[in-house]
Amino acid sequence: WSSNDKFLAVGTFKDKTAAIIDVELSLIKHKFKAGGGVYSVSWSSNDKLLAVGSFDDRMAAILDVESGVLIRKFNLGVRVQSVSWSHDDQYLAVASQQDKAATIIHVASETVVHKFVDLTNPASVKWSSTNTCLAVGRVNAM
Repeated sequence: WSSNDKFLAVGTFKDKTAAIIDVELSLIKHKFKAGGGVYSVSWSSNDKLLAVGSFDDRMAAILDVESGVLIRKFNLGVRVQSVSWSHDDQYLAVASQQDKAATIIHVASETVVHKFVDLTNPASVKWSSTNTCLAVGRVNAM
């Protein structure tokens, strides 16, 4: 959900799309076709950008919510399970079970600033409210 609850972002694996839905009008505002199934979507804190994590084409993309235009594409070379914006919108965290890692990307410079490796089945990522901690959820583990 967008922070004002006006829009819902959804990803689909089968038809390889991410969509932004105007909830009030029950209409799809924008649709983004990825090269692979969309596993994860994440709103920026100001609701202006949407991060999309795609499985088969091994990328994380950033879309402009107003125009639906692709702004950036990070070719990660691994299947993306989860994406999460930092609360200041400077960083994007990405989880991938394929390389057993969680990666933090500085969005403006398109630079990987940290990679947590040798994780067991990382399936999801989520920032703390202060951006000082990153939680990594795992499949079949506590």
